[in-house]
Amino acid sequence: MFSSKVFIINNKSLYDVLQELKNQFFFELFHIKNIDEFIDLKKKEKIENFIIIVTKDIKSQIGKDYFLKINNFPLKIFDLIQKINIKILKSSFNFKSNIKINNYTIDLNSRNLLKGSKFLKLTEKEINLLLYLKKQSHPQKVNKLQENVWGYSNNLETHTVETHIYRLRKKIKEVFNDEKLIQTSKEGYLF
Repeated sequence: MFSSKVFIINNKSLYDVLQELKNQFFFELFHIKNIDEFIDLKKKEKIENFIIIVTKDIKSQIGKDYFLKINNFPLKIFDLIQKINIKILKSSFNFKSNIKINNYTIDLNSRNLLKGSKFLKLTEKEINLLLYLKKQSHPQKVNKLQENVWGYSNNLETHTVETHIYRLRKKIKEVFNDEKLIQTSKEGYLF
């Protein structure tokens, strides 16, 4: 669900070498000229699960946990790939621990919805529903939720979505006293 992206800043040679080995990776590889280009791209495409490879320190509002600094050259390619994979694992764990939805945080690692000191244990479908709604810019009709969260056919008559949302709203109200996280409109469900 969360594909990792690796951005190499201002090192075309390193990018070219890794690009030749791209079939061996479980991440997407990109070359960018500078951190400002990355920040612009991140805003446009809502990039969330990533690391950035640099050869020197860069000042940025992006947390240091997302940077992998490589400055000991020459470097064995397998050592580099191992460093990238370790950094991706750490970055992915941190990303999955801190997904923001309005005033809430979803921790995928523990399957909890958090707000302040309170938490609510969620099922996998509840998490998938919340994450799907988070990505959408407009309300989602029941048939879209059936298709994209449950994998059901559009023409299948079922009340699965409504039942799940009803139960999830009830759980959220009991723990957080909030009835407005998942809203309903004529066009569908939204945050």
